[in-house]
Amino acid sequence: MNLVPWFPEIAVLGGALGIVPGLVALRRTDRRPVPGSFAEPALIALIALVVLDGLISARTGASFALGACSALTIQWMAGFEIDPKALGLFAWGSTLMGLGLVFELFGSAAGMDDGGWRLFAQLIASFALGSAVMTAGKAASDPVTEAADAGVFATSGALVIAAGTPFVANRVDGVALPMLVATAGLIGSGFALAWKGSPRTGLIAGAIAVGALMALAATGLDPVALGFHEGSLPAGAPLLAVSLGGLIGLVIRLVDRRSWTIALVIAALVAFYLVGPYGTALGALAGLAAVALPSAPCRAATVIAAIAIIVASHSGSPLVTPGHWSGWFHTFLAAVAVGVVGALGKGPRFALLRVAMLTWIVIAPFVSQ
Repeated sequence: MNLVPWFPEIAVLGGALGIVPGLVALRRTDRRPVPGSFAEPALIALIALVVLDGLISARTGASFALGACSALTIQWMAGFEIDPKALGLFAWGSTLMGLGLVFELFGSAAGMDDGGWRLFAQLIASFALGSAVMTAGKAASDPVTEAADAGVFATSGALVIAAGTPFVANRVDGVALPMLVATAGLIGSGFALAWKGSPRTGLIAGAIAVGALMALAATGLDPVALGFHEGSLPAGAPLLAVSLGGLIGLVIRLVDRRSWTIALVIAALVAFYLVGPYGTALGALAGLAAVALPSAPCRAATVIAAIAIIVASHSGSPLVTPGHWSGWFHTFLAAVAVGVVGALGKGPRFALLRVAMLTWIVIAPFVSQ
């Protein structure tokens, strides 16, 4: 069965199912979030929306707004202090619904030409930027918000590389595979929520189940991954990427020590060199999808996906260098905006790293005109 024409609907439907346990859990809590604590991030989101709408396009601003709304919804749910496992499932479900809606609303922007695909890469990055700005601007009392935002970054990294660079010859399947891998991640969070035995055993069993689904997705599509010099990689390269990513993510979670995490990230980059930047970002996404979201190796996935995007920037990605003074001027303004978010925001520093990279992806097509 060809899942490619239906992957946005699969993401939206899976996301809708993922938010149900979180909504049910609201009936068993008497805690309530403080609305005033969301005023500052909401104001930042509104200002950024107006700026992106005016400087670039309404679609860019709308994609940013979808990402910001998704992140704010997750933060709002976290204020109810429901079970972290139910919150993790809700967070990833909300994220998938938002990404699926971007494809449904603006998928026509990706035509058959490179310009259309680059535009769509920018829209995906705008969605992720909305999520990252909300995470960087507000301190979270739980790890779920950070993990969800790292998942958005890893997913968008694979999508940007697939849509905006020549590393994936079959670009339709190239963007479908990360979305299907991200959807498979719902199983990991759902497994963690339903598992009543040993957490370690449940983590391993859930990762195996998610890995099986990711393998089916990777073998059922034909992304035609390319190497650094645009030579065709073996047909099993996407399968190798998601398998390695899932395994490394599981080991990082089981070991859970900083020194070992650093070593495993380095090992992952060496291994992913064989599958190119697209495979590297896909592997980072798989590492998050293979484990339950509240305990996801979000920092490791952020670093791996960031390096993949940087490497891809040397082969025609949206990460380009401005060629005129106005481009550099807008780049300077964007850098100042990121600095303001970092100075005023109370969120994790890795979220600020994601903000910086995503800002560059979003404004690069604009400043290079």
